[in-house]
Amino acid sequence: MDEESFLKKYTPGFSSQQIQAVTTVDGPVLLLAVPGSGKTTVLIARIGYMIYVKNIDPRSILVMTYTTAAADEMKKRFAKRFGQELADNITFKTINALCYLIINRYSRYYSHHQVFTLVQENQTGQLLRRIYQKYTNEYTTDSILKEIRTGITYVKNMMLEDNEMKELKFSFDHFDDIYNDYLSEMKKHKWMDYDDQLVYARLFLMRVPDLLKDYQQRFMYFCMDEAQDTSRIQHEILHLLAEKSQNVFLVGDEDQSIYGFRAAYPQALLHFTENWENAKVLLLEDNYRSTGNIISAASDFISRNMFRHSKNMKAVRQEGEQIHIIELSGRSGQYRWLLEKARENKDQFAVLYRNNDSAIPLIDMLNKNGISFHMRANDALFFSSRIVNDIRDIITFAYCPDNREIFQRIYYKFSLQISKKIAAEAIEMSAASGNSILFEMENSPDLQDWLKAKVVHLDQQFKKLTGIPGNHLIDYITMNMDYSSYAGSQNLDLSKIDILRQIADAQKDGQAFLNRLDELESFISNHQNSNDAKLNLSTIHSSKGREYNNVIMLDVIDGILPSKSDDIQIQQEERRLFYVGITRAKNSLYLFHIKKESQSFNTEIISGLPKEVIDQDDLFASLPRDLSGRSYTDASGRKAVIIGQCGDEILLEYSDHQIVFTNLSEMLKNRRHVYSKKEHAKKRNMNNSHNRQKTNLAPGMQIQHKKYGLGRVNRILNGNAYVAFKDETRIFKINTLFEKHLIEIVDEGWY
Repeated sequence: MDEESFLKKYTPGFSSQQIQAVTTVDGPVLLLAVPGSGKTTVLIARIGYMIYVKNIDPRSILVMTYTTAAADEMKKRFAKRFGQELADNITFKTINALCYLIINRYSRYYSHHQVFTLVQENQTGQLLRRIYQKYTNEYTTDSILKEIRTGITYVKNMMLEDNEMKELKFSFDHFDDIYNDYLSEMKKHKWMDYDDQLVYARLFLMRVPDLLKDYQQRFMYFCMDEAQDTSRIQHEILHLLAEKSQNVFLVGDEDQSIYGFRAAYPQALLHFTENWENAKVLLLEDNYRSTGNIISAASDFISRNMFRHSKNMKAVRQEGEQIHIIELSGRSGQYRWLLEKARENKDQFAVLYRNNDSAIPLIDMLNKNGISFHMRANDALFFSSRIVNDIRDIITFAYCPDNREIFQRIYYKFSLQISKKIAAEAIEMSAASGNSILFEMENSPDLQDWLKAKVVHLDQQFKKLTGIPGNHLIDYITMNMDYSSYAGSQNLDLSKIDILRQIADAQKDGQAFLNRLDELESFISNHQNSNDAKLNLSTIHSSKGREYNNVIMLDVIDGILPSKSDDIQIQQEERRLFYVGITRAKNSLYLFHIKKESQSFNTEIISGLPKEVIDQDDLFASLPRDLSGRSYTDASGRKAVIIGQCGDEILLEYSDHQIVFTNLSEMLKNRRHVYSKKEHAKKRNMNNSHNRQKTNLAPGMQIQHKKYGLGRVNRILNGNAYVAFKDETRIFKINTLFEKHLIEIVDEGWY
């Protein structure tokens, strides 16, 4: 078939950039494709062009994808377009699957025996649990096991040396020891894991020239999809295979590289022309998915990244509606807003977030209100994390103060300088007497007076803990009992404390909170998706390659998205992750703007949006644009607080905890009118002024500091206030705080 006939039949409606990508076949080619640019359609058409126009043998074409599902889908789409018989002659595989074939061929023709056996995750999991316990003397939780596996994958895929591996950071110690023991055990048993397929395939290709020659002769054309997510070792393998033919076609976009924790290597795209001789770089810059306003904001945002190819992403569609900004008085307002949207059951929404933890408070609310939802690839690892296990243990010990197993796990997490000997003796005495372990420790003759006082104080705190209501439970543990200091010293993920606080807020006490954690863990682990659900919950990573009519971005809060890191590479990937999230939206994009939270990404988007122009003499010129946090009283006298606002749409929470959506016109029509004589008004104003000038602080009070944000008063001593903020505890002169108007009292506390 000639080129003109092929293009007329198979590429109608293609842009000039798409046509160029289809017809550029020989030599190294990098196709940089922006989100929603139809790259898969182009790749399929290009393979057809190679066969029909260039008369290339389909058996010499290797198409590599990131996942098995993607390989199957691409083959299916190619077969639909060009026929099943032709599709069956082309090799569609993941790189790992290809490497497995290389290893088997090596075993069969060059080694004459099975070199390694691919083992399943349950076997490697058992091995890793034993090794972890050997070095830490601790039980391996599922979340720790996942972190170890991720670390091993990263080291192998990035081909790190020992000194480079030692620089990696984990929430536990001895990773390098665990890694080296793991390698030794795997080699001893002649086992290989998923990532070893890459390691050994590359090794055999380098060591056995005839094996490499076999594959170089078999495959002459290499197409790699999602090249930005391919690891360094995978690119090395591609270099070996394509070294002879040089016919490489990489399709990707470094702006969408979001798998750095799995060793994604976008540098291969950035240095493509340096790594491949006579290389060409092509662009697909037209976005067919999103409206113009979404694309304009997304393009401006990602253009501020440093390490990238220059692109000019353009929307094929019209501008559409403006990006919606939802003003909220606090972080929990996100979940309440989404709950009420789900209740309305009008439009389908995708809720996208950084990690699965962010969805848990929302799932908690949806479950309690009987609202169905669809959830992509969620897991229950949150419930086995170190912080959650510690909080569970602390509360359980308050109710069971003679539990020796729990005591051994937690006693050193409260800044108690207690020796193991004293702890062991207290446990033995408790077992014999039936008294609490801390009671026996208080009476130990080996304790100095200052240390005894600390033990007595901790014992009193545990006794008090059983009576603390759920809405103050987590703050009491983290601030009053100072667990947050331990968690911070161990580099644990403190955002999990916020999640626990949200769950505990509606619970009566600690025991009810523990029961709810168990219920939630079971619900999430066994959740069955509802096909007719209006709410789709997904991490941004799981949403990759998908699109949704309406997208709401959840927990875009500094420390979560973006995460805290001084590493410039990680900072760049954080921006790419947010970019991928907002470019999933076809028609509507919603961003939460939360008072008292630092939100650099959302703020950056909002600052670039067009602003409504209102004349000074306009009726609405005096109306604040953000009403969240304001109070409201309706005609019947019911008091409410504005939780959130999106344009004219208002979310109200009444004092009886009823939450309703309304609008400004309805609120104005139904508001309460209060009339008063001047003398009464003057007296009321004097009282309000007196209240505003209150200068007393007490432990348990929640304050808002102008510089440090939301905090809880932990201790009052000698005119100083010890205030625990999210990541640190600071000491202030109380008089200075009020004289300079540095704080506002948000909550009087529970004392």
